[in-house]
Amino acid sequence: MNKIIFKLKQVPISICVRTGQISPEEEIIECQIVKQENNLIQFIPYISPEKIYLEQHNNSVGRTWTEHNEAFSNLIKKYETKNITEIGGGSGNIFSKFSDFDAWTVIDLNPYDVYNDVRVNKIQDLYDPNFINKNDVVISSHVIEHMFYVEDFLTSLRNRNPKYHIFSMPNMEGYARSNYSATIFVEHPNYLPEIVMDLLLVRNGWEIVEKNFFKEHSIFYVTKPSQEYVTTNLPDKSEDIIKLISYLQKRAQQVKDKKFYVFGAHLTYYYLLNMGISEDQILGVVDNDWKKCGKRMYGHNTKVLHTSELLPGSNIFLEMGPYNEEIKESLKDMELI
Repeated sequence: MNKIIFKLKQVPISICVRTGQISPEEEIIECQIVKQENNLIQFIPYISPEKIYLEQHNNSVGRTWTEHNEAFSNLIKKYETKNITEIGGGSGNIFSKFSDFDAWTVIDLNPYDVYNDVRVNKIQDLYDPNFINKNDVVISSHVIEHMFYVEDFLTSLRNRNPKYHIFSMPNMEGYARSNYSATIFVEHPNYLPEIVMDLLLVRNGWEIVEKNFFKEHSIFYVTKPSQEYVTTNLPDKSEDIIKLISYLQKRAQQVKDKKFYVFGAHLTYYYLLNMGISEDQILGVVDNDWKKCGKRMYGHNTKVLHTSELLPGSNIFLEMGPYNEEIKESLKDMELI
């Protein structure tokens, strides 16, 4: 039987910022974080990816992402440089690190124009196992945590018998330890700490060839199909999420009578609304991504501002987990804190 960890009454079905007036199609629904019978921690109900990802929403800006993309690309190059199939690479951040290749297939709902290259096969669609060919070298960066049915994804990909699946994913245990709201939400519907990911791989026909850590931010996996499917149970990691929710509730209590800006046009804003903070307390959401600025949060009128638009001494609520120190440095440089 499922065990409810936390209920949320105001959850947007998309995390993409919007323009213009609020549309009737912008749904806000009730959701739950639950521990399933198999111990997988999941954010429910299932929401269609077409609704979640209305556009390419994450440029992955900043020093941490720049270093991540460089390190992950170097790992891929140890195994393949000429023919690559990329799942969910819409931003082009990994593709841009390769120039001497023969063919590149990208599968994404919203691929950027950076893929306008005659050597690129651009598939504007959701992942489908039929897009994968035998002996493909498949790569994905921060994609697997977006899969609601993660075991179905692993099994269907394994059955296509690629040469490797090389992927980067959030270090979710690190995210939870650093109290980052993106640990679990609509777009990250499963809590996948390292031990859980390892077990999901081996029980769905994958061998871990290599595994590296990028700070407390990401885990890099090199995996290949295995003939062995290991039957194993998942550990109960619900305490990680209980601690995270408790921390976020305490932080919301600390600002319950204040007006402030929220850093990051993403999930922190929505968690605050679900923990008793009213929309009129939030003066705006600030972000360093110019593509998000001038828009508003999905389902709400709260505007997204660039950090350069704020005045020194602005009251900024910052809870961005592994990005906190990098963001604090930039805010200090701008004399905002």
